[in-house]
Amino acid sequence: MNQIFIDFYQKERRYNFCSSVRSEIAEHDVSLKNNGFLAFPWKRDSLSWMFKEFPDENFQWKEDIDHSITLVKPFNIYFVNCGNHRIACGKYFNKDGMLKCNTTIDYTNILREYDFDGEYFIDGNKKRINKPFHAEFVDMFILGKVIIGMQKIQ
Repeated sequence: MNQIFIDFYQKERRYNFCSSVRSEIAEHDVSLKNNGFLAFPWKRDSLSWMFKEFPDENFQWKEDIDHSITLVKPFNIYFVNCGNHRIACGKYFNKDGMLKCNTTIDYTNILREYDFDGEYFIDGNKKRINKPFHAEFVDMFILGKVIIGMQKIQ
């Protein structure tokens, strides 16, 4: 999760990412059908099997022991740590199911400290850090800026 926007793993290593995003949350149940997830399935064989099985209306989606999600604030979406294929397919086929979540991160400080210049994410000194990994992450970053801007007004 330290590379959704800014590459804190390689490019901005001096930034204390962990303390910046630290947030506490009580364990809670998360509906697969009614929440947003960032999942990154990568294994074609797993997806092929799931695309055959999941459309069957009798197929029951169940949380697996290795599934792990993290709430990402201020977006209130869930990042999939483990279980990318099953969670993505369950969401795609609109399956009912519940997952447990007991971790959270809050990107508010990062959204306040960094910006986007149309091509690169930049720091407060206008230094270019990295290009977005996915175009959709730019939209998400800008949405996050709007969300925290609205929080200031309220």
